[in-house]
Amino acid sequence: MRAAFLLVLGLAALAARQAPRPLDGAFGYVIGEERRYVLEPERALRSGESAWWSIVLADIRGEGDDLEIDFDLEHQRTELYRDAFSGPSGRLQRITVDSRVTMNRFGFPKRVVLNEQHDVSGETGSLSDARTTVFTFDGERYVKQVRIDGHEWTFNIAIARHDGLDLAAQTGLYLFMPSALACLGRPGIPGRPARCNDGEIAFANPGLLSVALPVLWEEQVNEKEFLFFKPDGVGTSPAGLMNLSDWVRRERDRLGGITRYFGRAKLEFREYVEQIEVGPRTVGGWKVDAGGTMRELYTDGNGTVLRVEIDPHPVTSGRRWIRLLYPSEY
Repeated sequence: MRAAFLLVLGLAALAARQAPRPLDGAFGYVIGEERRYVLEPERALRSGESAWWSIVLADIRGEGDDLEIDFDLEHQRTELYRDAFSGPSGRLQRITVDSRVTMNRFGFPKRVVLNEQHDVSGETGSLSDARTTVFTFDGERYVKQVRIDGHEWTFNIAIARHDGLDLAAQTGLYLFMPSALACLGRPGIPGRPARCNDGEIAFANPGLLSVALPVLWEEQVNEKEFLFFKPDGVGTSPAGLMNLSDWVRRERDRLGGITRYFGRAKLEFREYVEQIEVGPRTVGGWKVDAGGTMRELYTDGNGTVLRVEIDPHPVTSGRRWIRLLYPSEY
């Protein structure tokens, strides 16, 4: 009973805090606010391995149904390779992704610009590769435009069906990669990092969940199944005519695209936890159970995601999580 009572109070408090003035903020963010997240603990990772995410509320334009909200996302992950060709110091592979996301006042993603940069450096030479992908909602589907070495491709992506989805009103779809990230840390090869079937890891940014979670207290429910859009770029593939043909064929696979680009996950508020370790601090917050391939996460009374549990490392088997960085740690 006490847990249920606290949950009701917590949801009410969150509802009160999720209504910023129209041009000052949205979804619990104020304009210019940044939230950073980091992969931990270091002991569970391989040498040279790291990952971090950032989200910033960049701008708010218009009003009412014409309101548009821009978020800037950043992500970087690194891996160190040692093989017969890397020299004694190995080769460092760095994947950098930045994205500008435009959504409406319901959190429906209208446009996603995705820039990928892949760099490999070491004593035996370096490699560098850049890609740009744009997703635009046209009222019925997403149009994906890809630029590679001066060439452009356009693909149509049908949107998965869901009870809460209303394309006419542009509601019921949110941006996030709902995954426990079992793929993160899987060995690739220099110039070809391991890819995730769930989508681009940059969109596993925990700060994006703060856009979806307010729906629970707005609808006064403790649980809800969400439909998430999972944009994916191109990475360093395709390379060569055969890979290019396979890639184009996959992008034109309408049914396969629904599975690749959309995922469902049920989020359920559970009990209030008085002690949650978030880096150097121990704080209180709400435990949220996540369905599908996700694990549990924790959020504070302001709707800020504090920590997300993910799958153990695929090589070291160490327990891992993604947690909020405090500004004093930047």
